[in-house]
Amino acid sequence: MDRQEQELKRFLEAQTRFSFADVGTAYTAKDFWTWAFSNMEVPVLRGVLIEYLVARHLIAHNDAIVGDTVRSLTTETPGPGDLTKSIERFYRQQPHGDVFDLQLTWGVTLEIKSTASPNSWRIKKTSRWNCIEDKNLKQTVFPAHFYVLAHMADDAVIKDGKLDLGAVVFHVRTGREMDALAGTHESVGFSTFVGEGAGVRSCSFDQLPDVLLALQTQRLADIRAKMLPDWQLEPLKQCHDQVYLPLAVEQDGKVEACWYIEFKYELGGKKGRRVVPLEPIHSCWLPGVIPDWRDWEAAGFCYVAQGEAIVEVGEPTSVTAS
Repeated sequence: MDRQEQELKRFLEAQTRFSFADVGTAYTAKDFWTWAFSNMEVPVLRGVLIEYLVARHLIAHNDAIVGDTVRSLTTETPGPGDLTKSIERFYRQQPHGDVFDLQLTWGVTLEIKSTASPNSWRIKKTSRWNCIEDKNLKQTVFPAHFYVLAHMADDAVIKDGKLDLGAVVFHVRTGREMDALAGTHESVGFSTFVGEGAGVRSCSFDQLPDVLLALQTQRLADIRAKMLPDWQLEPLKQCHDQVYLPLAVEQDGKVEACWYIEFKYELGGKKGRRVVPLEPIHSCWLPGVIPDWRDWEAAGFCYVAQGEAIVEVGEPTSVTAS
């Protein structure tokens, strides 16, 4: 457990108190949680709760959902519970600022949304993220490969000592379906997302893992039909503090697959990260196949798009010497 994680663990203990420098207070983390997060009549709080419950539920079923995918696309042979354990540490807290709400394995990413107001709900495309340069690009997409939308039709009530969220219906879409539904538009509304006869899958909470397993099984079959039959990615041997990334990097009209390594550092009191190439990865595609970015990610890579970055306010722009 690293220092930051230890600090977070201490903060999350219910009896942790707060202070302003040398001035203490009588209030605890539990007091704060009760004040900020106990009113489940607030839709946004119910949404956070649903994201937590869905994420935990899918993580617990991770072996079933992506086990065949990992064994088909890589040389790994995970045992029972291994795939769940491999991602649990990344989701001990809500992943604020991440591109996705949940990543079950490389190329299997989810966004978990909810609404109690379907007439006004919309989901927007988001800026692509270049993980090498750590920049958001101007190009917008639906970046995840599965989208889960929880429709909360009932009020939350306390029943038999439990907080009952009611008969929440979960609607599931694939990323490719979202691309088709949006077309040239930047967002998709509720009626389009759940439109009848358009391929949406609707289910209850307990059915979600099976629905996602069926979708991922078909996705694996589709991508395997485009790949060399014996190709498998051999993961690099992990060291304790090193992160290896299988990236498909777009550059000058070509896409090259390569293992990268991520370094995190602190310099002058500021934290930063660098991603540098390690070794190339042999092509996985059959002759004549021209994969798009979703194909690369279905094959187990993280796709790194090339494009114009968004310049944040106050950020210096590059200057070309004359």
